[in-house]
Amino acid sequence: MGISKNLRFTASSQVISFLFLLGFSVLVARLLGPEGQGQFTLWILIPTLLARFGHLGFDASFAYYAEDERFKYGVVFSIWFFLILSFLFLCTIFIVFYNSNFYEFPKTHTPNSIINTMVLLAALFMSRTLLMSSLVGQNKIRFHSQLSILEAVCPLVMLLGLMLFFDLSAEIVFLVMLITMTLVNAILILECYSVLLLPRRGLTYIAFKYGVKSWTNNILNQLIYRSDLLMVAYFLGVIEVGLYSIALLLVEKSWFFT
Repeated sequence: MGISKNLRFTASSQVISFLFLLGFSVLVARLLGPEGQGQFTLWILIPTLLARFGHLGFDASFAYYAEDERFKYGVVFSIWFFLILSFLFLCTIFIVFYNSNFYEFPKTHTPNSIINTMVLLAALFMSRTLLMSSLVGQNKIRFHSQLSILEAVCPLVMLLGLMLFFDLSAEIVFLVMLITMTLVNAILILECYSVLLLPRRGLTYIAFKYGVKSWTNNILNQLIYRSDLLMVAYFLGVIEVGLYSIALLLVEKSWFFT
């Protein structure tokens, strides 16, 4: 596919995704109110940060090395598999300790079911980022754009359907995001599936060395960029997070037009 077609697909998918994501965000804010919006914002923020920390910069490597002859025969897919498996293993250990009496963690008002689900959602976010980067590296821009649109349309459609039968809560909206990410990852795995191999140490190191530079910079940027929500939650409360996140949402979405 030529660069002009790639640009058209990318631009059109971004516009469509923006409109649906904006509609979803406004609908959630209106239905949940400040307190529910604040809860949902914090519940999504934690898995997002965990996913950004967990991929170790391999998203940049997958985009760069996807068509490299040294990385064929399932090397990229295998690195993805073992990276996600390792991430889930470490998170599972944390959840076991959190739910046990070995260590007294600070008490929160978040239900244990949500905390446990955050681990799965973080893994899904991380998996989605890595596999979408692999699609870019393979020049599958059209499929990448279509999947981006599906990712934006699916939660809004599900939310509108659930409104007919349930009184929506932050828990239901969180479940909608979990289902959406599960669907997107299932499609990505089917598209990117390859023979599973034990990753070669040399190739894994090359990929890590390439991506870790941007990863370090992104971690610092994200910690600085998202620390405001954590500070508002710590010093003020969930309702204030909801009000602040709504204002922040409108500002961030307005960046799209510039």
